[in-house]
Amino acid sequence: MKLDFSKEFIEEVKAANDIIEVASEYFKLQESGDNYVAHCKHTGGDKTPSLTFFPETQSFYCFGCHAGGRNDKTNGSDVIAFIEWVESIPWQDAVIYLARRKGIPLPAATLSKEEHAKQQLYDKILEENRKYWVQLQQDDTVRNWFYNRGIVDDDIAKWRLGSDNGMPVYAIIDEFGRTVGFSRRIDNGKQKYVNDPTSPIFKKGDILYGLNFVKRQIRQLKCIVIVEGYNDAILLQKYGVPACSIMGTSLTDGQIRLIKKYTNNVVLFLDGDDAGIQSTIEHIKALKREQIEVEVINVNGFDPDDIALKHKDKTLSFIVSNKRLAFEFLLNRAIDKYFDNMIRLKKDILRQAEEILEYIENDEERMMYKAQVFRLICMDDRDKDIM
Repeated sequence: MKLDFSKEFIEEVKAANDIIEVASEYFKLQESGDNYVAHCKHTGGDKTPSLTFFPETQSFYCFGCHAGGRNDKTNGSDVIAFIEWVESIPWQDAVIYLARRKGIPLPAATLSKEEHAKQQLYDKILEENRKYWVQLQQDDTVRNWFYNRGIVDDDIAKWRLGSDNGMPVYAIIDEFGRTVGFSRRIDNGKQKYVNDPTSPIFKKGDILYGLNFVKRQIRQLKCIVIVEGYNDAILLQKYGVPACSIMGTSLTDGQIRLIKKYTNNVVLFLDGDDAGIQSTIEHIKALKREQIEVEVINVNGFDPDDIALKHKDKTLSFIVSNKRLAFEFLLNRAIDKYFDNMIRLKKDILRQAEEILEYIENDEERMMYKAQVFRLICMDDRDKDIM
């Protein structure tokens, strides 16, 4: 639905959002004379940066893919067009995004009834978020719960964490940095978290938790690390990893669309238990159906947040060193399963053989047959587990 923003409002939004400041949230900028350059998201493989930002005219243009069409060499498209291009969103959404980025209230008269209701909901959720944060400052139990998991005050402020009647509260933030709902940790044995119900601004399956903080890093590294838990995303990001959480759900079509918007390369880093391995297999299938390149890191007995707390600033290096191609992970998993079954089978055969050999009265003859059985059955290093 087209919104009728006044010329004055548009100019206010543009004046408040310096294009260099905005662009630096997405690209690593380099000074080039009076201007700034970066590698374009479409032509990032070029040796020479082609994406150019002009501070004087508050515009941009890519000499590689021609984004930000221009009239001359020093005049490209404005900051609104930049957000429209880099976020792949409609022009009016780009205006709204930039207005909210600087806290500029949207003119009520320009909003449809539906958009006005959404704006009221954003404001209500933001007020709730402040309330939960204030409650956390007075709740030693929940605050210590976060501390014990390596989440400190700076993390609490960044991720807008809070407390509600003794329960830890996670603010669910969308890709544009807006709080859209909450998840509360209850851990009643059946489930660990309860999310807010779906609303006009909150649909869990369309959100990657933490994406708003690492959009630029994902584009720079051309890769995203997918985890399942809130704490996993918080701690991995804390130590330099572009990690986002699917919040314990199966990967949805909406989340896959979000991934493809920023990169075509995914590293799956789920829990190291059997459930985590099974989830990894299902996620590989879903991502491969969308022609996304997939790698996997799986550390038996350890969750991603454990690895982050152990390796800290070296976590990203650990992931790079230990990730494996998806097909290699699946093949190794199948081979391990085969050997697990073989070991169980060999153990069963050995028990039967020992029962049979008990009928041989001559000790030397019995030992000879026993040695022969071992030679025939135990032919792999893994068989040391059954000796």
